[in-house]
Formats: sequence, C-alpha cells, structure tokens
Amino acid sequence: MGMYLSDPSHRADVNKQFREGAVNTAQLPGAAPAIRHIAPAPPQRLPMFRFIRLHLRCLLHLPMSRLLRLRLHPRRRPRRCPVNPAFDPGASLGYADKMGRPDTPPLTFPRAFAFDIRRRDGQYCILDTVRQRFVPLTPEEWVRQNLLEYLVRDLGCPRSLIAVEKKLDYYSKPFRADVIVYRRDGVALLLAECKEPGVRLNQLAFDQVAAYNQSVRARYLLVTNGLEHYCWRLDPAADSGHFIPVLPRYEAW
Repeated sequence: MGMYLSDPSHRADVNKQFREGAVNTAQLPGAAPAIRHIAPAPPQRLPMFRFIRLHLRCLLHLPMSRLLRLRLHPRRRPRRCPVNPAFDPGASLGYADKMGRPDTPPLTFPRAFAFDIRRRDGQYCILDTVRQRFVPLTPEEWVRQNLLEYLVRDLGCPRSLIAVEKKLDYYSKPFRADVIVYRRDGVALLLAECKEPGVRLNQLAFDQVAAYNQSVRARYLLVTNGLEHYCWRLDPAADSGHFIPVLPRYEAW
C-alpha cells in the first residue's frame, strides 16, 4: 500500500488504467468506498431586483463621459443632400426635418449650387456670400440663397451691387426687401420677393412686391418660391409692364 502511494511510476500506470476503464477504484488497496455520482444542482436565477441593482451600480461607477456616449439605438447614416450630392450632412447640416436630418429640397433653378451649411448653437446655418456671415437656414432662406447664386453665377450680377434684406420704409412702415440688385450708379434694377417652397404664389404676393416697389423703383420685379418664378418688367415711359419668359443677363438690364 505504501508503494502504491509513493511510487510515481506505479501511480502513472494505475491512472492510465483507470482512464481506460481497466481498474476499479473500489478494489484498490486502501481505497475509499465508491461514491455514487450526484448531478449538480441547476444554477439559481438572480432575482430581478438584484439584477437591476447590480446594473445600476455598474452604471454609477462609469464616468459621465461614458454615460453620455451610451446609445439605445444604433446611429443612422445621414441622408445625402439632394441639391448638392457632394455635401456630407455628417460634417455639415442643413435645417432639419422630423428625423433631425438636413432637409434641403431640390428647386427648379437651372442648376444646383454648392453651399456651406453648418450647425451652430443648436440650429442649422448657411453662409450668405453677399452678407459674408452665417444666417439661420429656413425654407425661405434656402430659396433666397439659391436665387442669389443664380443671379451671380448665371446672370453675372456683381455681389457688391446686391442688397439682401435691406430695410426700407413704405408709407412710414418699415419693411425688409429680400433681394435688390443695383446698377453701378446706385439705381435699383431688380426687386425680388422670396417665399417658402410650400407657399403658393397668388395675387397677394404680386401686390406685396408691387407695393414695395413704390419705394424701390426697380425695373424688374421677381417673385419666386423656388419652384415657380414670375418676372414682371416695368416700362416707365408707358407706365405699364408685362411678364417676361426669361430674365436676361445683368448687362442687358
């Protein structure tokens, strides 16, 4: 019995035979009685209140920066701007729709223009190249900026001769003209009134721009909502006017 316990070679042989099933441990000298196999008890489930308490404890030990980065839903990929496909809403954003994504609908100008659109102080802003500053991007501002780019890039109007939201008086009542294009000698050539794309152009819009023109005295009156465009050319000599199908370039005004 002592030899069995102290001889490593003999112990290795017995272990090998035991693994092969040739040795009964109950028949070994000095062996303990065979023990009946007992199946382990199934693991106990943690009560719900202890489960919640443990998770709350883990969250409380996390730094605040980690807690702010926790997301309940995966981040959605922002939608590409339909006006400028090269514009990435992930870096620059326009005014938001219901999902918080940029919503800059395509307009019916001859071509699409690229804009510098960013998010500042919780709202979306667009760079006004005439005023040289960022302004809140609203549906009306979106139409106005497209109109400005059309006047400058397609019709050749100098940016230095364009006034945006100019303060004027109409019968002692102040108002703001959306866009005024001047001649080099300071005479107003065009007065434009911009509306949101969802606003229908009716007689009220034409009456409004005609009333403003009593202070501006421009030759061309333009009303647009980005989808429809109407231009009226005044003839001061005949004290009348007519609609024109195409607005000519700046040199022909």
